[in-house]
Amino acid sequence: MSELKYTPTQERAISQTLDINVSVSAGAGSGKTRVLVDRFVKILATERAQADEILAITFTRKAAKEMRERVRTTLLTMLEAAEGEKKLKWQQQLALLEKAQITTIDSFCHKVLRENPVECRMDPNFAVNQEFELDGFISDVIADFLTGKLEEQDSNVLLLLANYTPGQLSSMLFSLTEKLDEILEVDNLAAPYAARIQGEGELQAQALAAFEALVDAPDVSGAKTREDLAALKEQKPIFAQKLKDGAYQELGIYGKAVRATKKIKTQINDFRIVLEELNALALDKKALPVIEAWNAVLRTYRTSLRTAADKEEMYSFDTIAVKAVEVLEKYPEILRRYREKYKFIMVDEFQDTNRLQKNLVYLLAGGREDRLEGTRLFVVGDAKQSIYRFRGADVSVFKQVRDDIGAGGGENIVMADNFRSREAIIKTCNCLFQDLLTKDGTKDVTAQDLVPHREKGAKPIIYTVEVEKRGGTEGSLAEAMLAAKTIKATVSADKALSYSDVAILLPAIGLAGSFAGALGQLGIPYTILDGKGFYEKQENIDIINLLAFLLNNRKDYCLAGILRSPYFALPDSTITELFAAQANNTLWESLLASQ
Repeated sequence: MSELKYTPTQERAISQTLDINVSVSAGAGSGKTRVLVDRFVKILATERAQADEILAITFTRKAAKEMRERVRTTLLTMLEAAEGEKKLKWQQQLALLEKAQITTIDSFCHKVLRENPVECRMDPNFAVNQEFELDGFISDVIADFLTGKLEEQDSNVLLLLANYTPGQLSSMLFSLTEKLDEILEVDNLAAPYAARIQGEGELQAQALAAFEALVDAPDVSGAKTREDLAALKEQKPIFAQKLKDGAYQELGIYGKAVRATKKIKTQINDFRIVLEELNALALDKKALPVIEAWNAVLRTYRTSLRTAADKEEMYSFDTIAVKAVEVLEKYPEILRRYREKYKFIMVDEFQDTNRLQKNLVYLLAGGREDRLEGTRLFVVGDAKQSIYRFRGADVSVFKQVRDDIGAGGGENIVMADNFRSREAIIKTCNCLFQDLLTKDGTKDVTAQDLVPHREKGAKPIIYTVEVEKRGGTEGSLAEAMLAAKTIKATVSADKALSYSDVAILLPAIGLAGSFAGALGQLGIPYTILDGKGFYEKQENIDIINLLAFLLNNRKDYCLAGILRSPYFALPDSTITELFAAQANNTLWESLLASQ
């Protein structure tokens, strides 16, 4: 393992918590990958498991490959230092590492389904379909589903079509498809509406009591207020009747009948609040039959979608995960086999998982998806770095798992040490995030101060570029030239520096041209790593010209570009002579004729 000294929290996460569930909240630059790798090796060193008995789940294939390579490097180091039986032990672990499951959660779900094709009723050679294929498939399923339900005169679909156009209903079903399983985790979508409606009588009594408390308020000063209250009191029979009839949306005028003066502010506010609750209740009563219809339609639509997907073998990554969880739930002997196989489960980037993936991890860790059991789970994440909500990630899942680990006797470790950035940057970020995020530990995402561990460096410098006219190119050109001059002066003043040690980060790649021009004017070599500038580099233009000419040899301008490039280095005078001699021929034909 690494010879670098661990911080106390790293040491705790790596070697002192191997027999309990652990979550690690790892701040940026805190060494979480090192912790994952060294904990993996520590498990092997203490002979708690073999390399192929550890399931390590990462967010990307690249991260999985990197982790495997780092574990392999560490094992090779252990092997070189070992003697006798220990040497044989590390040789065995190196061999088993090739079979170890260091993989993404999608790949693991594929593995479960391919190893159990009969139980999941899938061809083991199944493939995940492209997004455009899935979109077309879902649209077709929705069209067939709604057509079938209309032919059946399904009351729930008819009710929805009384509230939405066919196009709106189809679009809504399509947009809900991705979240369908998560939505339908609730047994009855209409239950909260029905529960609020059951409290209608109590809410009516509160409204009447609030009305009476307002009109009978003592010690009211001001003739206008007393007059308004007296007029409102005369409306009590009408108010009570509307209340009894459930005409709640007509009661708003009573809340506006009296101005909220200081002496009756509490009474008028209480009255208005209960009127708002009654108005919401009226909407709930109107929505209840529609929600009940949605509850029924979504469940039958999901059944139709799954049936069609199995028949047409149309699978998304979410579908694969759903089926993997279903197989493990439905067949205890299969779940037992995987749980006996994997004695330790490690999950990286847990802030970017969702509830379905959490259920899968819980099943493997403790045999139940609804609560965490066992002591084999180790998760790492940073709620502040959750950026994949658009792909279904739910940062609240990480908070729930941390809570479950703490409640079950496990440990939640916070790694706040930062080894990546200098003190000035860390202090700035800490100050910024204290304002942006809360310190309330009950929230999903909270501010976590980082502790710098790099030596102090030069403080950041802010330059202000003044221009006569705001907008246009003047400002960007001046900024680019200032940056270029600063870079040249800095590198010239420090022999240890080279231009390759300098990076320029831009808010928009469209500014790259200005900076490239400024650097070029001062003779500073540069490379544009991303953006349009990549294709504007001469070596890439030459390759594109060559490929375009090979595709169509009648493209004279492409051939001319290749001929004057470093590949052939023909002088312009020769190329001009070829053009002059071509008559009605192409440049390629003129070139052939000149031989």
